[in-house]
Amino acid sequence: MPFTDMELYDLCEPFMEIINPLREEQVVQLGDVLKLKDGDRIIDFGCGKAKFMAMWSKAHGITGTGIDVREHSVNTARELLEKEGVADRIDIIQIKGDEHVVEPGSFDIAMCIGASFIWGGFRETLQGMKNAIGPNGRLVIGEPYWIKEPVPEPYLKENPGFFREIDILRIAREEGFDMQYLIRSSEQGWDEYEGGNMLGLTHWLDNNPDHPDRQQVIDWMHKLQDDYLTYGREYLGFAVYVFHRKHEP
Repeated sequence: MPFTDMELYDLCEPFMEIINPLREEQVVQLGDVLKLKDGDRIIDFGCGKAKFMAMWSKAHGITGTGIDVREHSVNTARELLEKEGVADRIDIIQIKGDEHVVEPGSFDIAMCIGASFIWGGFRETLQGMKNAIGPNGRLVIGEPYWIKEPVPEPYLKENPGFFREIDILRIAREEGFDMQYLIRSSEQGWDEYEGGNMLGLTHWLDNNPDHPDRQQVIDWMHKLQDDYLTYGREYLGFAVYVFHRKHEP
């Protein structure tokens, strides 16, 4: 049976702990910007390997919940939290993010880094997460954005839900939020992320010479490489945005 898309991503990621183009020092920077402190509660939708929360729990004493639908990510996240000595502070739940029921206002920060597909788009992610935070809480959303236009039609058709940054800001304001801060990925961060995908896939291919779905993995790897070097490096950015509820006049 062919690999599902989720299983293909599992093959991509064995050598990466941060499953997006941010670098570790930017995760540290984000924690400092958020002024995290002991006891702050964070929920991370699409938490991947839970690297953000592992780092922040060690450095700032946060507690929280990580949500991910992939069994591989959930198991790896729990292993990382055990290794870092913070497993008692972070719960990891395997469930689709939009199906997880959250008590309104129960978290200081609700986060979704590169996983707005959970709700079907950026606006829907704001709508889906905003009830999780209290009046002074914040949303932290990592989102791809178009660096310049016009975007070539083949790439635009593959990624119809991406926006320019000014449109991300406009949508946030329409949904009742102001942007408090942003951290953009660098070209080096993108290269490390895409290179990590390539490394994971080539490692799997080296170790599975007779697998019946080997050609599917080769095709997947070639497509990721072609998209990145043809379009992604030139047209697609990635940033993490911090939002708080709009100030009243």
